[in-house]
Amino acid sequence: MYKRDVLVIDTNNTIYNIEVQRNQSQAIPERLRYYGSRIDVSYLKEGMEYKEIPDVYILYKRSLWSQ
Repeated sequence: MYKRDVLVIDTNNTIYNIEVQRNQSQAIPERLRYYGSRIDVSYLKEGMEYKEIPDVYILYKRSLWSQ
């Protein structure tokens, strides 16, 4: 299952994906790469040029408290 915490698109069509993790995941770079690729795929349509994909920023915050 893939769940985003917050996804924001500003007036310049820039995408901000805000992730808050509560667990001690060791695969943070791979996880963020996966999130970014999912966003790219969801916005890339057939016939579009790659330069048309919006800029994406992923903001990652690890919570100090775990569940």
